[in-house]
Parts: sequence; C-alpha cells; structure tokens
Amino acid sequence: MKKLLVVLFILSLLIPSMSFARDFNFGDGTSKTLVTKSWNALQTKDFEAVMAYVDKCLSRYSKKALKQQSSLTEFAPKEEANNYWALNDVATCLFIKGKALREQGKKDESIKTFEDIIKNYTYSQCWDPNGWFWKQSEGAKDQILGIQKNVDFGNYSSETLTKKCWNSLQSEQYEEVLIYTDKCVSLFGKTANEQQASLKDFASNEKAFDYWALNDVATCLYIKASALKKLGKKDEAKKVLQEIIDDYSFAQCWDTQGWFWKVSSGAKNEIVAIDMNVNFGNSSSETLTVKAWDQLGIGQHEKVAIYVDKCLELYEKKARDMQASLSDYAGSGKEFDYWALNDVATCLFVKGKSLKEQNKKDEAKKIFNEIIDNYSYAQCWDTRGWFWKPAQGAKNELDSIDLAVNFGNFTSEELTGKAWEALGLGKYNDVDKYVNKCLELYGKKARDMQASLKDYAEDGKEFDYWALNDVATCLFVQGRAYYIQGKNDEAKKVYNNIIKNYSFAQTWDTQGWFWRPIDGAKDQVLLMDTGIDFGDYTSQTLTTRAWQALDAGSYDEVLVYTRKCIQLYGKTAIDMQTKLDSYLPKDNAFDVWALNDVGTCHFIMGEAYLGKKEFKRAIDTYKTLVETYFYAQCWDTKGWFWKPAVAARGKINKIAAEHGLM
Repeated sequence: MKKLLVVLFILSLLIPSMSFARDFNFGDGTSKTLVTKSWNALQTKDFEAVMAYVDKCLSRYSKKALKQQSSLTEFAPKEEANNYWALNDVATCLFIKGKALREQGKKDESIKTFEDIIKNYTYSQCWDPNGWFWKQSEGAKDQILGIQKNVDFGNYSSETLTKKCWNSLQSEQYEEVLIYTDKCVSLFGKTANEQQASLKDFASNEKAFDYWALNDVATCLYIKASALKKLGKKDEAKKVLQEIIDDYSFAQCWDTQGWFWKVSSGAKNEIVAIDMNVNFGNSSSETLTVKAWDQLGIGQHEKVAIYVDKCLELYEKKARDMQASLSDYAGSGKEFDYWALNDVATCLFVKGKSLKEQNKKDEAKKIFNEIIDNYSYAQCWDTRGWFWKPAQGAKNELDSIDLAVNFGNFTSEELTGKAWEALGLGKYNDVDKYVNKCLELYGKKARDMQASLKDYAEDGKEFDYWALNDVATCLFVQGRAYYIQGKNDEAKKVYNNIIKNYSFAQTWDTQGWFWRPIDGAKDQVLLMDTGIDFGDYTSQTLTTRAWQALDAGSYDEVLVYTRKCIQLYGKTAIDMQTKLDSYLPKDNAFDVWALNDVGTCHFIMGEAYLGKKEFKRAIDTYKTLVETYFYAQCWDTKGWFWKPAVAARGKINKIAAEHGLM
C-alpha cells in the first residue's frame, strides 16, 4: 500500500507537464499526406504543427529519400519525377520547415535547413498545381538569398514577382528590383518566348491575359531598366529596353487604372528619354503635361514630343473611355474627374503647337484635327483661374495655319496688340482676323463684364474688366481699318456696336492713362459725318488743328477739337497747374505740355465763340482759362512763348464793356 501511494504521488507530479502536450493527426502517415498537412499548417502559421509533420516525414522517409538522391546524377525527366516520391516529399517538407523558421525570424536555423536541401536533396522536384515541377534546391537558394538580401519571392508566380518589382521600384530598393526581375525571367522566360512566338500582333484586350508570362517578363524587364536608369547605369538600362523591343514586342502591361499599355512602346520612349536626358518624374498625366508645356516654352521640340508620347502611351485609352462617357462638357466642379481626357488632349495641343512652330504645318493640322475628332470634351485648367477647351483651341490653331496669321498665345491682350500692329502696317485683312478671333473667344465674357457694371470701373479696378476692355479696343481698331479703306458704313456699324454694347470699356494707353473706346467711337462717327479728324489724339495735334480751323473760320470744328483736347488732357493740365506758383522759364516751359495746350485750347475756344457772336460763352471760357490754367504758355512759331491767360484777361473786360455784360 505504501509503495502504491509513492507511485501515485510521482504520477501526480508528472501529469501537469504531460497534460498540455498536443496530439497531432498524421492521417494515413504517407509522405504525400504529411507534405499537404505541412503546407496547410504553414498557411495558418501553426509553426508547431509544421515542425511535427516535417519531423514525422523525416523520421519515416529520409532514409528512402537519401537513397533516391544517391541514384540520380541530374533531375529526373517530368514523366519519371514521381518515381522519386520520397526524395521529393522529404525535400518539400524541409523547404516548408525552412519557410516556417524564416517567418519566425529564426534566420540562422532557416538558412541551415535550406542548405540541407541544397547539399543532400539536390535533385528533388515539387509538383505545382498550376501544372509543372519546381526544384526545391533552387527554391532553397532563393530563400537563402531572400534572407540575406531581405527579399521574398512569395508564391513565385509571375504576377507576384512583377508586383514586387513595382513595389521595390517605388520604394527605391533597386537591388531588390534586379533580384525579382532575374527570378521572373529565370522561371518564366521560356514560356514568355513561346507566347511571343505564337503572336503576329498584340492580343486583343479580351485575350491579353492569356499571355501572362510574356506580359509579366517584359514588364519586369521594363522595371529593371527603370531601376538601372535610377542607378545611373544608362547603357545597361538601354540594353534591357532593347531586349524588350527585340524579344517581347507584343507584351502588354495591365494598368490598375483599367487598361493595357504596350511595354515595347514604353521601352522605345524610355530609350529616347535616356538619349535626350529627359525625366518623366512620377509619370502622372499632370506631370507629363506640365513638362510638355515647359519644353514648348523654351523651344525644346524633341523633348515636347517625348513627354507627349509618354502621356499617350500611358493614358490614351483612359482618355478615350472618358470621352466616350460624355455627351457634353463636364459641369462645373466635375472637370477634374476627367483628368486623363483633359491631360491627353492638352498634351496633343502642345505637340500641335510645337509642330507648328517648327513649320510642320501638315503634321500640326493632323494633331489638331485629332483633338477635335477624338477629345472634343476635354478641358484644360488655366492657372489664371478658368478652364479652356483644347478642341476650341485646336480650331483656333487650324484657323491660324489656314489664315496665315499668328494668334500668339490667344489671350485677349495679345490679339489686341496684334490688331494694333496690323493696323499700323496697313494689313487690314489681318486686322479682321485678329479682331474676329478676339470676339469669338472673349465676346461673351466681355458682354458679361459690361452687364455687371453701372459705370466705369473705379481707379485701380480697370484691369479687372480685361475682356470688356480688349474686345472694345479690338472693335475700335477694326473700325479704324474700315474707315482707312473707305468702308464708312462698315466702320459706323462697328463703332455703334461699341457705343451700344461696350460703353464702360477702357483702353490703357502706353503713355500712362486709360481712354474710353466709346468716346473714340463717337469721335470716329463724327469724323465720318463732318470730316473732322483727331489724328493721333495728342494734345499738340488737337491744338494745332483747332488753330487751323479758327484761321479758316470753321468755328464749330474749333469747338470739336478744343473740347476733345480738354476732355483728354484737362485733368493732367490741372495737376500741372497746381504744382506751379509762377510761369516756368522758356527752357522748361514744354515740361507742362498738357497745361500749355489745354490753356491754349480754352483761348482758341473763346475766340471761336467770339466769331459765333456768343459773347457770354466767350467770357466764361476766358474766365476758366484765367482761373484754372493761369500759368499756361503758348509757343509762337516766331520763337517765343506768350501767356493765354494774360491775353484772355484783357479780352474779358473789353467784351463785357462793348456788349453790356459787366
């Protein structure tokens, strides 16, 4: 009895440690079953189970496996590989064990296990359910490389390897890119070559995925070239890119945004990019578009073509899909949703401009027509704060080519400047082209600005109404062109359009002030009705013509010229008067030109009223001269200045006395 109690006591001490041991189900105990259970346990990260199943397989079948290994001097052919089941399964179990140890961070033990496969189970092969055998010893080498270089080949599929290439490129792990690419090529290069050989053209979208090996191998090589380029190994990068062009010309890469792009086309673009020393940045459509604009601005036409072609390569299909989804321009707030459409069309517009600048007019017209035909609803954001339509811009550029004029950057300011220039050169047909283009592009905006005003824009705000100002100014120029050609009826029609529809427009004069097109239009109508011509509108010209009209006894004409001078320069004259406290000496008298001419025009106006026997008006005009423009001086062609206010003061008293106006 005493002995029994001792035994029970000892067992009670052992039971706690024994009660937690796991009971694993080895199934039928075959090597095949044990391999399957090992794989499953690895998938669920049940590493204890992995070790149990692997150890069971080794204890039962390692001797048989080693014997089969010793009977081989090379890998068994596919049809005989299953004859070496023990070798294959034991090596596979060891491979799984090595993977489990690696996932647990036990790198040294993992490497030791993989080295065991390489040394003792060299000719083992594992059947892949996708339809082929893979070699565990090669897989073991990959795993050792992965541990040492911190790479992981995952499930070894071409898709996985390609994704890992992309990810490594994005994270700037260029050595990893080379490792993943080389692995993809080693595993799937032969299949890729066979698929390439079976094609005579690119596979349709529906069939493209059937050529998975071709697509993935070529894509990996493309990524490898990008990595080499980043490493500064441009010659090696070009060699890889040329390999794609030569050996994998029909490969296509699926873009996660929803389309295939042609890897060989990308390779060609990259070779050109290397040769031309261009940088695609992050290769977004926005970046490529900006770079194309930048190169156009500095006249680098070859680089323009490279950036545009890259944008088309990556985003053309997406752009066309977006175009097909629209029946009109995207509404306000939705424009940026159609980014690919907008950027591809804009890039083509830039390319067309580049070709035009190179005088390749036929090629340029082809590009512009492509925009109109295929990207009609594209919109391009202008950094000044609005969207413009590339299709409309393309039509404008076609007009520019066909009409043999250069619309420049198509801004209202540029078109107005070119209209003035054409008027000065007597190119009246060109005036019409520039003016009509300005009206086409900015007429509505100008009318909207006019409708928003009840009076002229206040000082400092004039340029806010740029479209109104430029459209009205263009019309003024067109009216002048018609008048010079003797087309008075057409000129009047244009001037009346200004008076009726653009009454609050203001034109900046390069001499430093704004003038009003409506006033100019009225003057021009007056000119046509009366023959009065204000010439260049300078105060000197207006004063001279007032004198000439006075000498000829044409008093009504005198009043027109003098009023125009006072209207245009009166404020400047008063400013000059307020700064004086005496007459300027002869050498400086011309410095106050506006004061002199406006004061003189008041004197001439008074003389005209005298001639018309309107004595009260004459006195009032002379008084204004004396009170407001007293320090004005008038140059006499005989060689001296005389003082209009002094002369006027004497006339006031005389007229008042003679006509009872005291």
